[in-house]
Amino acid sequence: LGVTHHVIGYLAAAFEFFGGIMVLTGIGAELGAAMILINMLVAICLVHSSGYFLPKGMEYALNLALLCLAIIFGGTGSYVIWRLR
Repeated sequence: LGVTHHVIGYLAAAFEFFGGIMVLTGIGAELGAAMILINMLVAICLVHSSGYFLPKGMEYALNLALLCLAIIFGGTGSYVIWRLR
């Protein structure tokens, strides 16, 4: 592909950071959750595929991926910053 590892690392960091901000604020939460979901699925496949439990397990990344799926399909509901009082 001609893409260095540095570019992929910065892209993964941007997905996690901006996806997290989008989920936190609720502005484009489903898109942000999809960004984090992609990042977690890549992490599960490439880094954490040796087992389920720590230290090299995938349980944390898998839980985050499932949470992102819940946000994508269920939405944020009333738990966004501008609806909190």
